[in-house]
Amino acid sequence: MELEALIPVSRISTEGFRTGQWSPRKAYHSEKVSPCREACPAGSDIPEFMCFAAEGRFDEALKEILHENPLPGVCGRVCPHPCQDHCNRSNLEGAVQIREVERAVAEYGRGLPQRGEGKVGGRIAVVGSGPAGLSAAYFLGRLGHRVTVFERQKELGGVLRYGIPEYRLPKGVLQKEIERLKALEIDFVTSTPLHRETILSLRQDFDAVILATGAWSPRRLGIRGEELQGVFYGLPWLSSPSTATTDPRRIVVIGGGDVAVDVARVSRRLYPEARIVMVAPEREGEFPAIPEGLLEAAEEGIEIEGGWRPLEFLGEGGRLKGIRFRRCEVHRDPDAGTYRITDLEGERIEEAQMVIVSIGQVPEWEVLPQGLKQGHIETTPWGETAIKGLFLAGDLVNRKAAVVEAISSGKRTALGVHLRLLGDDPQKVLSEVKIGGGRAVSFKAFLKGTSKRLDRIAEFSEVSRYLFPECPPIRPGKLDPGERKFSFREVKFGLGKEEASHEAGRCFNCGKCTGCDLCFFLCPDLAILKGDPYSVNPDYCKGCGICVEACPRDVVEMR
Repeated sequence: MELEALIPVSRISTEGFRTGQWSPRKAYHSEKVSPCREACPAGSDIPEFMCFAAEGRFDEALKEILHENPLPGVCGRVCPHPCQDHCNRSNLEGAVQIREVERAVAEYGRGLPQRGEGKVGGRIAVVGSGPAGLSAAYFLGRLGHRVTVFERQKELGGVLRYGIPEYRLPKGVLQKEIERLKALEIDFVTSTPLHRETILSLRQDFDAVILATGAWSPRRLGIRGEELQGVFYGLPWLSSPSTATTDPRRIVVIGGGDVAVDVARVSRRLYPEARIVMVAPEREGEFPAIPEGLLEAAEEGIEIEGGWRPLEFLGEGGRLKGIRFRRCEVHRDPDAGTYRITDLEGERIEEAQMVIVSIGQVPEWEVLPQGLKQGHIETTPWGETAIKGLFLAGDLVNRKAAVVEAISSGKRTALGVHLRLLGDDPQKVLSEVKIGGGRAVSFKAFLKGTSKRLDRIAEFSEVSRYLFPECPPIRPGKLDPGERKFSFREVKFGLGKEEASHEAGRCFNCGKCTGCDLCFFLCPDLAILKGDPYSVNPDYCKGCGICVEACPRDVVEMR
């Protein structure tokens, strides 16, 4: 008779074999911070809201975003998306289109933030309703404070309303975001310009005052001819482009940043037959503007030239007729945030009936209280000044003039005000909820306490990719360039629900446990205990490391 194969069978429970005594090394479940989240100035938990979006649960995804960012519809359109530049999936077939998914979540998700019951319930004045002011008011409202926002214009939004054109940020989207803030019982007072004296008087009526007035004064070139008719400045012109009463044949925009790009593109829509040239001292490919904005400008027929700086504006009869340029090059120090321009050989004269100087903005120093040093105000990382009860946020303290940076600054300042009113040390608390090596802090971690470490990053080399088949990103379409010249319609189309879910499904969810159960099923000693979070029974974990290799998201590690 043929012998049958022998199979070892245990007649007792394997609980008797305490294999955990074999090795001091044990597995631990420890969630990490994804590189995209570390790079996000707002500190959004991107892997978390991507999980919800991938399942089509847009309400839950919106709720998750609103923990850290009060303006997802805005950021889903105008953010320079540093998160995507650090996406681990960019090492394969392309980064997850995080900004486009965020825009879709803001569009399809429903939900309102909840006002908290603060321990202090202080009265806070916020001066300015741009992204920094709205962010500070939002998080203070979430903490239960009574907040009043003062805005000098007739409508709320600051630079979001008066400085970003409709084709990039429709006013209806902005209004939807503002209505969400009103659910926090924030008081908004418009058409109220505040000056140095009135700002100081606010400190008598409020427990703290946050200045978030932005940077609206244009930088000037300081060259001959700036007083000529036909010379305008970027942000003021964007706020009221109808001030250009002529019908110019040639328009020159000086500058290479985002405001310069918007000025050039608005000019294209107002003067579709004009020749429009953007000229900047930086070489082409080194302009500080978001690259996609430059690409769309070129698609709309705007000429872009680098390596030239203006020497003087030429006029006749008090009107601009041309600009004299000199060849140059720019040397930047990215660490210090400074640059210098070196002249090279070569000059030229560019004919122009209109020039719009867009080389940056500075704060309106004359409205700030005395005691604050003009040009560079010393503040703490949470915006506190040397004047008791006075805090700053946004462009008054930021080096980078980006909407998402202003939102981040507003959040830090709000937490700093809250902690000061509580009598806690902001330095200690905020350092515990800082995300990775950046400046972003987690409001959600602050509310829950500092139970999770936020300084360990999930690296691409530790992500197991066998669960993620090759899948190229979905990039939304755009309005035809020929149509853009005659319309302020939004240029970029959004993702549909299915497209957004599909794109969110490309996310590795780096550093986040999604409950895939691979560690549970593949542990030979049944040492993994399911729960929230998962845990390991040290009596049975012999440190083989199979769970570490099996985890696709760098959540399990050996210690």
